Amino acid sequence: MKFDINFFKTLLPENLQNLEIEYFDEIDSTNSYLLYRKEFSDKILVIADYQTLGRGRFNRKWYSNPSENLMFSIGLKNINVSDLQKFSFITPLSVQEAMEENLNLNLNIKWPNDLIVDNKKVCGILIETQIQNSEKAKVIVGIGINVNQTHFQYEIKDRTTSLKLLLNQEINREILLSKILDLFFKYTNLISVDFETIYQKYKSKCFGIGQKVSVLFGDKIYIGILSDINRNGELELLTENTKLSFNSGEITIIKE
Repeated sequence: MKFDINFFKTLLPENLQNLEIEYFDEIDSTNSYLLYRKEFSDKILVIADYQTLGRGRFNRKWYSNPSENLMFSIGLKNINVSDLQKFSFITPLSVQEAMEENLNLNLNIKWPNDLIVDNKKVCGILIETQIQNSEKAKVIVGIGINVNQTHFQYEIKDRTTSLKLLLNQEINREILLSKILDLFFKYTNLISVDFETIYQKYKSKCFGIGQKVSVLFGDKIYIGILSDINRNGELELLTENTKLSFNSGEITIIKE
């Protein structure tokens, strides 16, 4: 069943009733649309029922069937450059809390931006920015959630799952998206006021802290204890010889 945009709009809280919204049955990429083709004044939500060129970090293809999942991007303008990194905290936290509060499903945040259950990916996030001037920037937050899809491509099926597979029931996409947006914009209003609370909540949901992990960074693999995710969003790895910091990469738990 196609995403019901009219029903979705009735679910938005009062403070989001004036949110600019665009819906597409099909588009190449909601993030690309906002980055390169769409001008907007302040904030906007773009939803697609299907993406032909959906992408994740490192330009990886995002696989998603039509009319089964959530694929959307939030565009914000005039964000303080000093606050840009904070979106890597509030975005996964908003999705995680919406699922926990409304579906009674406890997901973990896998640094930097994935949401997982039993080491299987449910949600991926891609955050892209464009500097407007020395102080302000445009932020595009792309989110893809496996909601009602039950069959996945061979190359990803062993490391991917969906809400329907986890809960054994169909999930209302319109309600879930409205809950995520409510939390996202509440946290957006807090990033310059009470970031410490956001940071501590994020860390409490993070996967792997205190465990032995491997970090794939570029073409090298580093092994050590994941000691922290710092306030700049960097992973801190304690090796036998030193402490390293990474601003991107892929982590894997090492079971001994």
